[in-house]
Amino acid sequence: MKSKAEPIDRSLERLWGGEKHKSDTTGFGTTKQAQGLNREYREPLAAVIAADRTYGRRDKAAWHALKGMDNAALAIRLLVAGISVSENGDLGTD
Repeated sequence: MKSKAEPIDRSLERLWGGEKHKSDTTGFGTTKQAQGLNREYREPLAAVIAADRTYGRRDKAAWHALKGMDNAALAIRLLVAGISVSENGDLGTD
């Protein structure tokens, strides 16, 4: 007779396996754990980007290159990249 724990264990293995695969192929910044961090810090980071874009004109070349990008979209990309890089202490991404 099968116990009720077996289907749950299988489901957890499938969930963690999927997250591991996502982390290995696209970076840790795209996993469900990182999505939680993105939801929490996206708006504050977008506000900082907006303020820097408005008042911090030191890096005119960088802001010119990012001219068509929305502050929220830029915040998401920065968070995904930063989370991916800092996942296990290695410097660099895939």
